[in-house]
Amino acid sequence: MHSKPARPRMVVIGAGFGGSCAVQALAKLPIDVVLINRSNDHLFQLLLYQVAAAELSGVDIAVPIRSILASYPNAKLLLGEVDGIDTKARFVSVGAIGVLAYHQLIIACGAVLSWCGNDQWAAHAVGLKTLQDPATMRQRLLGAFKCAESRRDAWEVKRLLAFIGVGGGLNGVELAGAISELTRYSRPQEYRGIRPEEARIVVHLFRVIGLCDRILAYIQWVSAWLFHARGACPNDSELNGLLQAQ
Repeated sequence: MHSKPARPRMVVIGAGFGGSCAVQALAKLPIDVVLINRSNDHLFQLLLYQVAAAELSGVDIAVPIRSILASYPNAKLLLGEVDGIDTKARFVSVGAIGVLAYHQLIIACGAVLSWCGNDQWAAHAVGLKTLQDPATMRQRLLGAFKCAESRRDAWEVKRLLAFIGVGGGLNGVELAGAISELTRYSRPQEYRGIRPEEARIVVHLFRVIGLCDRILAYIQWVSAWLFHARGACPNDSELNGLLQAQ
């Protein structure tokens, strides 16, 4: 791996949609393709909200990368984390594995959660990026139902049944709809001390020209009876208070 390969070698970092599709396309060429990823899972992030709502299990949206590459003999997976890239010498450093030479490099590491300049939210909120996130989110949802059923203080019940989402993307809007379904149909049968009308789902949208009205219309279509959507960037002090209260 340290010397320059005789045959052209394409190295792809990241096995998300971009990286996986690039590998499958490039593997049809007479070159060697090496895919570097931290794990053997290709995660379909767009369905993480269904795992959080227990509509799907984690295995339903995670596909082994090795099985994807099985039909491409000139493509292989290298498990590890890239900790350095030398673009002049054309080497990537992969942890304890060492350096790997390449002719061409594709970096498709994906995105990370944005806290909108409010990093303190991370201590209170849960994102939807990894397969562990839906389990944590579901645990918090069920914990809120359990606590709300045993409370007698009306304000405390209202606080426990207030669910706040920041972002009007697919996961944000669909998760709000999934929580609505849980609150309206499923959980009242198990937690009979909870009234569906006491729940409130707040979806905070960032004002993007041309998008806010369409997102709001979709939210109203998904669950108009329960949503309270506000088409503006949330007030920091208000949102911080609500997050910390949770």
